[in-house]
Amino acid sequence: MKSACTSTLKLVLWIVCIPHLIIGGLGVMPFLSISDLAAAVYKAKIIPSPQLEHVARMLAGYMLITGVLAFLALRDPLKNVAIIYGVIGLLSIRVIQMVSFSSQAFEVFGIPAAWYWAQAILFLILIGGLIYLRPRTEKSI
Repeated sequence: MKSACTSTLKLVLWIVCIPHLIIGGLGVMPFLSISDLAAAVYKAKIIPSPQLEHVARMLAGYMLITGVLAFLALRDPLKNVAIIYGVIGLLSIRVIQMVSFSSQAFEVFGIPAAWYWAQAILFLILIGGLIYLRPRTEKSI
């Protein structure tokens, strides 16, 4: 894999890593409000409940570990191709969810459409970048 491609791949993985580490890390903190975090990051209006707090904190754990895995992948992309494919899969699922549940996001959570679709487009760009830049075996080139 060429050095320029590796550097660009690492940049894309950093873009995946940093927000997942920050949002996931903040989300697992028991003293921080999930409603406030959702409002700040996703522009979502949430009515707090113990059930929502519990589920959101579980999901925050997954976000945190996704950030850790992206960090491990960017340290040596050639040895961590499986993680890169996992991140591609995760972001792809998120885009499918965003398209499938967009009306619910707008109506129930009051997320502004422009903000919502900008995130979906960013995910699509990241997916495309990861697919294009992913390490390949010599046979597949």
